[in-house]
Amino acid sequence: MVDKLITPTCEVSGLPLPVLPLEPRLFGALLNLNHTNSHHHFHPKSDPRLQSVAGLALRKSRIQTTPLISHNEYHRLYEGAPLPDTEEQIFKLSVLSVAGFTPRSAIDPRQPLRIVGLTDKAHSKIARSIRVERPLLVARFYAEYCASQETDYSKLEELLHQSTTDVKKVEIAREVLGYSIESALGRMSLSEPQIRKEGFISGSKAKTLYSATRQLIRRHALRDYVDHLSLRYAKS
Repeated sequence: MVDKLITPTCEVSGLPLPVLPLEPRLFGALLNLNHTNSHHHFHPKSDPRLQSVAGLALRKSRIQTTPLISHNEYHRLYEGAPLPDTEEQIFKLSVLSVAGFTPRSAIDPRQPLRIVGLTDKAHSKIARSIRVERPLLVARFYAEYCASQETDYSKLEELLHQSTTDVKKVEIAREVLGYSIESALGRMSLSEPQIRKEGFISGSKAKTLYSATRQLIRRHALRDYVDHLSLRYAKS
C-alpha cells in the first residue's frame, strides 16, 4: 500500500488548501457535475483530536461541496493536514473558516502535490462552495473558549447576581461577550486588514472575524457563554 501524502496548507492562515473542482470528463468518467460530495478539510474523522468539543467544532466549521470525482481522487492521494494541538490554534482556524477565508491556491487532485493558483473567478467559486456544517457545535466551543478569556469584570457581578432579571442578563451578556471576543481575537497573529486587502476574505459571504464569532455565539450559545462565565466566576 502506497503511503499517502500530507495535505498542503495555506502559508498565510494554516488552513488546509481546498480541492480544485474537476469535471468528470477530464477522467473519462461517466458521471455528471451534479454528482457531488462533502469534503471535510479537517480529517480523518477518527482522529481523537477531532472528537473533543474543540475538535468537533474545527471539523464542522469547514466543509466543501465538490464534484465526487475530485473528492475521490483527493482521498486517494492525501491523508489530511497536520491537526492543531491547542484550543487557541483551533479557535484561529475555525474563526477564519467561519469568516470566509479562502486560500488563493487549491489542490489539483489529478497529480500528487499539484498546487494551482486561483484566478479571482475560480477563487470566488471555491469560496461559495465552502460553508459551516454545524453552526451549533462551533458556537458552543466559541462560547466556552471566549468565556475563558479576559473580559469586563466590572460587569460580571451584575450579570451573575440572582436578582438580575433575565432580560437584563441578556443585555449585559451581549456587552461582556464583546470584550471576551476581542481578547480572544487579539491573540491571533494575523492582520485582518491585510488578508482582506490580499483577497483572502471577500464576497457576499465574508464577515469580519469579530462579527463571525459574535453572530454564532449570540444565535446559538449565549446561554452557554453565561454558564461558562458563572462557573469561572464561582471558582475565582
